[in-house]
Amino acid sequence: MQTAQRKIYFVKPADTPLAEPKPALVETFRDRLLRHPEFVESREPEAADHLVINETSLFKERRYIRRLMNDPLIGRFPHKTITLSTDDSATGLFPGLYVALSAKAFSKQLYRAVPYPKLVNPLVEKAAPPTGTAKKYLASWRGNTKSNARLRKGMIQVFGGNPRFCLETSDRWFDHNEDEHRKYVELVQSSQFSLCPAGWASATYRIYDSMALGVCPVILADQWVRPEGPKYDEFCVFVRERSFGELEKILDRYADEAEDRGRRAYKAWHEFFAGDRMMDYYVDAFSSLVATMPATTPERVFARWKSRATYWTNGWTLQQRLMRRAKRLLRIH
Repeated sequence: MQTAQRKIYFVKPADTPLAEPKPALVETFRDRLLRHPEFVESREPEAADHLVINETSLFKERRYIRRLMNDPLIGRFPHKTITLSTDDSATGLFPGLYVALSAKAFSKQLYRAVPYPKLVNPLVEKAAPPTGTAKKYLASWRGNTKSNARLRKGMIQVFGGNPRFCLETSDRWFDHNEDEHRKYVELVQSSQFSLCPAGWASATYRIYDSMALGVCPVILADQWVRPEGPKYDEFCVFVRERSFGELEKILDRYADEAEDRGRRAYKAWHEFFAGDRMMDYYVDAFSSLVATMPATTPERVFARWKSRATYWTNGWTLQQRLMRRAKRLLRIH
């Protein structure tokens, strides 16, 4: 018996200011999703089974709930809205595909973990993986310390003077020039291990950069949720964030496996995420989600948004806000 088609309305920036103003991800996802016979586009949100939105990446705090509820489109159809979230400050308010929703907030019933839809360094996927060459460093990392000062600055304080490590800081975010892109690739590939510490979020581009470059990723991100498919334990090394000071000792135990793990990482990247496979991965994750996620109503959605559990997970309760303010004041004085 043929399965009924699901009608999808793709939310555009013109529909709501809550949608990402550059709609490239939704447009690419739409083109790939509509190749599948189980999905058809709806021109009207009222007739759709699901609304697909790529939310803006602006920082979201508790007042974001009120904005959603008052939005002329989302406020009418919160029970049908599914997000493609590439946001480091993801809230988990909508069911959807998330690159950076924390493990403490994650529920297989409502979410699927996905990689970033594309890598920000255009040279990464063009670079051939290193083979049979001696590595200059045991481990390396280059990035901005502001997004996670305790962990990232801590690594530099402990290993910055260690010649087996190369840890470089940058004040840039996503505005690197070609020379910086090239040096980043060379740095990763000159190392046995590529350090991937959590930043603003538990997910980091370095995990996927390292896979694509054929270097073993070292995941220092306790709240990272693994996108399903790859056998990460075969090609990654996982280190608890609080154990970063033991990195040298831990990595020495894996040193003989580093090259093989790098090859496995490269193979997994190409099997699951490289090129067109990335959007196929998104479509498969979306199809899996809509097939199993429970039906709901606007009233139930609003109640979940305003629940203590949602506020606590996002750090929005009064107690959490007062504690953060107290910590800031202590640092100032």
